[in-house]
Amino acid sequence: MKIYVVNFALSFQGEYYNEDTIGLDILAENLEDLWNVLETDIDNPPLTISERIEGMVEKNLGGLKYDTFSPVQIGERLEDDSLEVRWTDETFRFDNESTH
Repeated sequence: MKIYVVNFALSFQGEYYNEDTIGLDILAENLEDLWNVLETDIDNPPLTISERIEGMVEKNLGGLKYDTFSPVQIGERLEDDSLEVRWTDETFRFDNESTH
């Protein structure tokens, strides 16, 4: 199993929160398996990815109202604990404007 670090952007009613992302470590065999995990919202029990994001938002961004989360970058944690970016959503842009 590999450890992938997935950064999710949060949005509310179609507007992204440009300054707030949530990063989760997710175990998967490869990138294809990781995409399957993300699509089915199934992670290591007992929590789903949605529940893990909700917990991170409550803990770190208390009171933030969001209705959608989207993966914007995926990195693979290597044996030396460094991170190698494997995928970036090229259509997503941080434009230095906050929507909250």
